[in-house]
Amino acid sequence: MSSSKSKVLSTEPLDQKDAKWATLVKTTYTDPNGVTRTWESGERLTRPVGSDIDGVGIVAILQDPASPSAQPSILLQKQWRPPVDAIVVEVPAGLIDPKETPEQCAIRELKEETGYVGKLVEGDFGISGIMFNGESIVEFLYERGGPLKSYIFCYRFLSMSKQLFPAHLFTNLRHLPLHIPLLFRYSLYRITLVLCSLSLTLPTKNIIDPGFCNTNLRMVHLTVDLSLPENQNPVPELEENEFIETFSVPLTDLWAKCREFESAGHAIDARVGTLAEGIECAKRWKLV
Repeated sequence: MSSSKSKVLSTEPLDQKDAKWATLVKTTYTDPNGVTRTWESGERLTRPVGSDIDGVGIVAILQDPASPSAQPSILLQKQWRPPVDAIVVEVPAGLIDPKETPEQCAIRELKEETGYVGKLVEGDFGISGIMFNGESIVEFLYERGGPLKSYIFCYRFLSMSKQLFPAHLFTNLRHLPLHIPLLFRYSLYRITLVLCSLSLTLPTKNIIDPGFCNTNLRMVHLTVDLSLPENQNPVPELEENEFIETFSVPLTDLWAKCREFESAGHAIDARVGTLAEGIECAKRWKLV
């Protein structure tokens, strides 16, 4: 059944005592000037005790050993998300179970959501560091629209040297909240490098997290061998409330496809959009 038939019927405040998946919290903190301030945010209620993450995002690459010259393709999904009232183009993802490793979670979720059986990419690239949601550099740039021409929007308190780019490119600096971890600040810097090309336009408005809460995750990179019997006719094992369409896109076409998806009225998950931006940036600047 197509998720395009889904629609929002109503939206109303949720009493905290009735919340099962997420809750609102108010954090009190002091800024660098010693001023006491408050911050409102959402938090998940599902993170297992002892786990440092809520779940995983999965970059699953389809490969066919029988066709070594074939372009690698990424496995993507479309599903309607109530918080944004739109069909979102996403990578497979899911919440981690108690005592489960990121690798185990990724392999399980991939099988359940797509029917494919994947294998962890070898080496340090297989599992990322912990990534946090937060103020979106993508949204910040998107609000201004158009080509980035001769300027770059970036954030303060990043550990990287600004000498990596001409000084005049660094304008409109903004403050990050104090509670944002150093690793996430570094991640924002990396995203800045991806997005901020002198002539690169922003094709899509990326949805940072369709669930809108304090989700953190590890990206897990898997390969799917299409020659294996278990991957010949994959059958998803979806729950009764899951309506997911699985498809694949050649990695080299991901940027263009994201533009097509948005033109068709779909939202783009930031994990997909950022990956597409990175690939396009690498091609434009001949980084590989």
